[in-house]
Amino acid sequence: MHRAVVLGAAVTSAVLTGALLVGDSVRGSLRDLTFERLGQIDFAFISDRFFREKLPVELEADPSVATTFKEIVPAILLQGTATHADSNLRASNVNVQGIDERFPRLFGLPAQTLGDLLSADVAQESFPPLVMNQSLMDELQAQVGDSILISFVKKGAVNPEFLLGSRESTDLLGTLRARLVQVLPDSSLGRFSLQLHQSTPRNVFLPLAVLQRATDREGSINALLMAGGSEDTVTAESVLDAGLRKSLSLEDYGLKIRISGNDAVLESREMVIPPPTEADILSVARQLNVDPVPVLTYLANSIRSEKGTVPYSTVTALDVGLEERGNLYDLVSGQASTKLEKDEILLNEWTARELSVQVGDPVTLTYYVVDWQEELSTRTATFRLKGIVSMEGLAVDQTLTPAIPGVEEAENMASWNPPVPIDLSQIRPVDEEYWEQFRTAPKAFISYEAGVSLWQSRFGRLTSSRFNLEQVSVG
Repeated sequence: MHRAVVLGAAVTSAVLTGALLVGDSVRGSLRDLTFERLGQIDFAFISDRFFREKLPVELEADPSVATTFKEIVPAILLQGTATHADSNLRASNVNVQGIDERFPRLFGLPAQTLGDLLSADVAQESFPPLVMNQSLMDELQAQVGDSILISFVKKGAVNPEFLLGSRESTDLLGTLRARLVQVLPDSSLGRFSLQLHQSTPRNVFLPLAVLQRATDREGSINALLMAGGSEDTVTAESVLDAGLRKSLSLEDYGLKIRISGNDAVLESREMVIPPPTEADILSVARQLNVDPVPVLTYLANSIRSEKGTVPYSTVTALDVGLEERGNLYDLVSGQASTKLEKDEILLNEWTARELSVQVGDPVTLTYYVVDWQEELSTRTATFRLKGIVSMEGLAVDQTLTPAIPGVEEAENMASWNPPVPIDLSQIRPVDEEYWEQFRTAPKAFISYEAGVSLWQSRFGRLTSSRFNLEQVSVG
């Protein structure tokens, strides 16, 4: 376990600028923005993924950070629309902001400035409080006490454009009804914006806890706003960078490590590891002098032979017979699991029996892909059976498969509800028996090269990277 901690720390340090800090410091752009719009904000970090709300507290516990920055404020910053519940007047391009009592201090104001908003017991409010600026109020012709509908795009863990990302409107769009309790002038707080434009922003402010709940992101934020940075911007940024490196965790990057035997399995909550993070992982591997095994696991609609079909199975692409890892599988023939060619496939014993196949027989996979129009298309690929794998060890390791939404938590296959269409009538009693014993363990294995050629996307080509912990030095 100690070696896994070393690995996690190394990955965290390597992916700092590549994964969390998607938006650079806005310090260099402050000359183009009014003081009124930014208040005392010197640095702002906006992420394309949510991270822990506790991060600002951990940063402030660092003496160097605490003396350099007067305020480190968490927030959720989204784009959305606002609609008057009665008149249906609608405003688009609305800045939807979840804030807490620290936010007014960025403008030199006490929390009481937004008293009705920040003092509300949001857990008890059927219609939570909302504050907007004058420009938005005028556009909606709203008054204090009116009900306002706020809509926004939810940022799910898995991108909806990816095969296994949810396309359900309830998962993609969030809506909440709030009660207008205060209107701010179009200055100071009311004019807050990090965007470079001259027009007055349309601003909505909600309690941070309310927006966290509405986005299904309790305990998480997507922005840090820093005030009181040193006039020496290079020093301030250096202090902040060092503080982040000490405070950030794998969770903040959407990464996690699972332990499987002697392996540490590095995964992304986005299901596929993004290409920049993959590059950072390889950099860490070189630093630690270890050889990670890249893994790409995909959901096949069927595995077919001339004599049978097995529905809805995971197929794993990785290089077997790696010299540095030894034989990754035990074949029922007793032979070593040699490297697969691009047109070769291994089946586990259960699947080979169901398909009534022998070595050398053709085996066809059918699977979905997302085409250029972002529509699902069915593809097929045919392989030659190279060998049959014993039902033990890595061959039945469930950590080869990432957590597939609607599948991972299912008690049985009949209750599967993945983001892609499936025909539950194809599931047989024997498939349920396999699920009960082996769950998401893959039924087939192809070379990593073949998997990448079939299933890589702009989101990445890795579902996990496996590190042999015995290779990780703790020194």
